[in-house]
Amino acid sequence: MKRAGIEFNLSAKVLGIEGNTIRYQAVGGAESRASADCILNATGRAPVVDGWVSKNWASISLPRA
Repeated sequence: MKRAGIEFNLSAKVLGIEGNTIRYQAVGGAESRASADCILNATGRAPVVDGWVSKNWASISLPRA
């Protein structure tokens, strides 16, 4: 997924989302920002993303828990 430009920041604490920029605190405590066309903030163990795929989004296949 790195080649596709997709970055995962696991176990990070979201501090805020403003427009297309997310502010988050990494596991080590450092505060960072990231900008993207789309931001998916997921919590829990089994994301429910059925029906989210449109002609403008990449097709994502997720395993079911």
